[in-house]
Amino acid sequence: TNALGCVSEPSAPLQVIGTGLIALPENSPQVAPNPTTGLLTLKFTEVPSRQVLLCDAQGRVLDVLRSTGTRMEVDLGDRPAGLYLLRGVDRPWSVRVVKE
Repeated sequence: TNALGCVSEPSAPLQVIGTGLIALPENSPQVAPNPTTGLLTLKFTEVPSRQVLLCDAQGRVLDVLRSTGTRMEVDLGDRPAGLYLLRGVDRPWSVRVVKE
């Protein structure tokens, strides 16, 4: 108990370190290069998503992109450096992308 009457119990700091690989959903596209300085290529292994959302790190939708085949290019050249998220709309998947 302190001078103000507050009570606390001792606690120990805890650090969690995750190791290993996260399995991606089967319908996630291959994205290269990642990190990128501008142009990304998405290769879909299954029927592609027709709509792809480009989101910022806070989840705000920056652009709605359309794909027509099993390969798609996304140009991040005008975007500032940072973390972005590409998300499939009609076939749910998501991939994190770093723009340098």
